Amino acid sequence: MMDMFMPSLAAISYEAGQTAGYVLMTFMVVFSIALIVVVLMQKSTGEDMSAIAGRNSNDSFYGKNKSNSTEGILKKLTIAFAVLLLLISIIYFIILSVSGV
Repeated sequence: MMDMFMPSLAAISYEAGQTAGYVLMTFMVVFSIALIVVVLMQKSTGEDMSAIAGRNSNDSFYGKNKSNSTEGILKKLTIAFAVLLLLISIIYFIILSVSGV
C-alpha cells in the first residue's frame, strides 16, 4: 500500500525537504509555546476528587453552560493546539525520512 505513495514522495529534493523541515519546525515551536500558555491560563479545579466523594458540581447553571465559558474555550484550544502539534510533527518526520534531511 505504501509503495504507491513512495514514488510521489521520493520527488522531494533535499533542499525542498530541508526548507519544509524548517517551516514545520517553526510551526511546532509556535504551537508548543501556545499550548503551554493555554494550559497555564487554565484554572486548577478540584472537581476530580469531589466526584469520588459523590458530589456533582455540574448541577448549577454554570456547570451546565461550562462549554460557553472561558474555561470551556481554553479546553477546546488546548485540544486544538495538541492535535495540530501532533499532526505537524508526524508530517515533519515523514518529510524528514523521505527527503533524507
